[in-house]
This record gives sequence, structure tokens and C-alpha cells, in this order.
Amino acid sequence: MALAGALILLGCAPRPKEATGSLPRPVPPRPADTWTLEEVRDSVLSMVQGVVAPGDTAVHLRVEPAMFRYWYVPDSASGYAVHALVNRDSSSCLLGEMERALTHHGWAMHHGYAADGPDGSAMGFVTSRHLCVVEGAWDGGDDSDPRYVPAIGCEMTVTCVPRRQDDEPR
Repeated sequence: MALAGALILLGCAPRPKEATGSLPRPVPPRPADTWTLEEVRDSVLSMVQGVVAPGDTAVHLRVEPAMFRYWYVPDSASGYAVHALVNRDSSSCLLGEMERALTHHGWAMHHGYAADGPDGSAMGFVTSRHLCVVEGAWDGGDDSDPRYVPAIGCEMTVTCVPRRQDDEPR
């Protein structure tokens, strides 16, 4: 009797799907132009993590909400900042690596957000909806004192906010 009951239960079980031999179609990634600001933040964090050598304990990362003042319009916006504190000698402060990473991921240079000086540098990158400004800051030394030894290390900050179409140099 137990065997007959087991056969009845097996007969009611759903049939497994038939194998078709075809692979499921991958879902194409959404273009960066459709991302939310949180997706931009996560993507930028992933890029920063990707330019830091695995196991490099001299680089410390943090992410936080940030306020950003646009350079060309009297306005500010809430966004996110990814910080990389580099506690070693770093001539590039990861700026070149971030420029290549953002360009590789489809971001275009915003030349109005470019600046360079002895104590830091800035570069702007845009999609149709977002602006990210990559800034590096370091001790550039003291040209008036030849004995001055600059401090080692630097900080790179990538701040991302909604893009304003009117935020352009005049």
C-alpha cells in the first residue's frame, strides 16, 4: 500500500522543464545616461577600487554624501563623494588612472572643469545627466624655501552630482 501511495504522489509532481540547449539571452547593461545618482556613486567607487592595487594598504577609501557648488552657475547640489587617501609617495594621486577609467566607461571630458596647480588638479567628466569632478590635492612644496620637504601622500576626491546644462564657461 505504501508503494501505491508513493506512485500516486510522484504522478502529481510537476514535470521538469524540457532542456532546449539554448543559452538565456543576457540582459544588456543600461547606458550610464539612465543611471540614478546612487548607481553613478557605486560605479565610481568600483572604478576607484579597480585602480588601487589589490592589497595596497597605503590607500584608504570612503564614500559620503556631499554638497557641490557648480563653477559656472550660482547654485549647488547634493551628490556623493568618493575619497581615496593615499599615504605614500604618489606623483599622480590616481588622477590619470581615474581619467582613463571614466573615459573607458563612456564619460566625456568637461573641459570647463579642468584646473592644474602645484598643490592639486581637477578634471570634470559628464554624461547627459551627471557631472563628476575628480580632484587631487597634495603638498606642492614651498618655492621660496629650497630646504622644505613636501609631505608624502595626497587625497583624490570624485564628487558626482546631477548635471546642469547651463553650467558652462561663458
